[in-house]
This record gives sequence, structure tokens and C-alpha cells, in this order.
Amino acid sequence: MSPRAAAIRELLNEWDFIGVVPDGIVDEYDCLIAPISERLSRGAGSDELYTFLDTELPDHFGLGGGRSPASERFVASVLRLRE
Repeated sequence: MSPRAAAIRELLNEWDFIGVVPDGIVDEYDCLIAPISERLSRGAGSDELYTFLDTELPDHFGLGGGRSPASERFVASVLRLRE
């Protein structure tokens, strides 16, 4: 796993939007790593990341979309990985 992928995984597990990490499941969100990393490589900003999450979380995980303080912290942290 690349350093960027590992950092994205760590951030996803920190966010833990469905609450599985305390049960020892650390790869639940791995399906999001490559799409997020690709977007970062293309220079995506927060709007593009929110659009991706607002589509992917309901479609893949059955969650409602929309911004929250936790998703805002996640997106801000992910964007810092470009620096």
C-alpha cells in the first residue's frame, strides 16, 4: 500500500462513518481509497470529494448523504495529503 493510500485508510478509519473499526475491522473502507487517491492526483477540491462521498456512501454503504462536521474534517484532512 502506498503512503498516500495508507494515509487515506487511516483517515477513513478515524472517521469510521459506520462504526466498525472498534470491532477490529480496518479494511471496510478500502474500496474508497483508490477513488479518493485518484481524485487527489487529478487535483480535486472539496466540492468534488463531497460529490463523490454523497454518491458513494448512499450507494455502497446505504447511508444518507450530506455534509457533517465529521465529513468536513475528513475532506479537509484528505486535501492536506496533496501538500
